[in-house]
Amino acid sequence: MLNELNLELQGKDRTVVDMISSVNAFKRRLHLLCSKLQRKDLANFQNIASELEKQGKDSALLDSARYTEQVNNITSDFEKRFRDFALLEPIATFMCYPFGEDHDIDSLAQNIGAVFHLNPSALEDEMLSLQADIQLKARAHAGQFWNLFRVEKYPNSAVVEAYARAAGTMPYHCPIP
Repeated sequence: MLNELNLELQGKDRTVVDMISSVNAFKRRLHLLCSKLQRKDLANFQNIASELEKQGKDSALLDSARYTEQVNNITSDFEKRFRDFALLEPIATFMCYPFGEDHDIDSLAQNIGAVFHLNPSALEDEMLSLQADIQLKARAHAGQFWNLFRVEKYPNSAVVEAYARAAGTMPYHCPIP
């Protein structure tokens, strides 16, 4: 599992969005493994199951807390190592599809403002206008809305888009002056 993640993160043409998704999937796998260990389901732990079988023990006798603690330690380590991804994820999600109803504009504007040194109040106004822009919204599903993006109308969002494009998160780009 860890080797697969390592290869995914090093793959060619990987964007920040791809990497965030890979790390999140890995953390979810760790949570699932922890849950399975607590239930003493060893389907994903063939070596432990084999060892118990060699000893003639049932999986119900497994001291799962010991293994669960190790998985939790790995999960905690990943949370620390990739905490920047947690900060960038809502920004990347918004930049990939700004028209979602589940965006918390207030906290997102604060987050974007802190990361990119922009005025959160101006960002809020732009983000709300962007979400209400019928022309952009109509082309959102075709992936063409960034091509129609007007820098004059959304100057702060253009700065964020430029950073996102430079980081490889945007499939399309708006013209940056």
